[in-house]
Amino acid sequence: MITILITTYQWNASKKYDVDKLNDEEKRWATVQNLLLEVTLSPKPIRSTNYFRGIFFDISRAQSFENFIAFCVGLNILVLCSEFYNSPKWYKDTLEYANTVFVVIFMVEAVIKLIGLGPKMYFAFQ
Repeated sequence: MITILITTYQWNASKKYDVDKLNDEEKRWATVQNLLLEVTLSPKPIRSTNYFRGIFFDISRAQSFENFIAFCVGLNILVLCSEFYNSPKWYKDTLEYANTVFVVIFMVEAVIKLIGLGPKMYFAFQ
């Protein structure tokens, strides 16, 4: 059933419509729809004139900061996946400690971005 739906959708999506059969209003509508599909609106972050917020903005937009956070996310995934049944207490304690460290890192990231970008821009990028 799902295969039929997907095949039908792909066939309809690839089917070309005869533009000559459209009236002028339909052609204008189709042109506007195509233009709207090409437009992407995304807010552009602007650095604050406040010195303190400007420093946090620069940190939050730095590629090294983003790379560090991405590395922490990957490492956190590995830590979360490394738990196993009947593991020793020291191992469980180490994982718990590592999870706490990652929570702190991600909270600091959120605070840096909230201060640097401001709440409105921070949530627009999420």
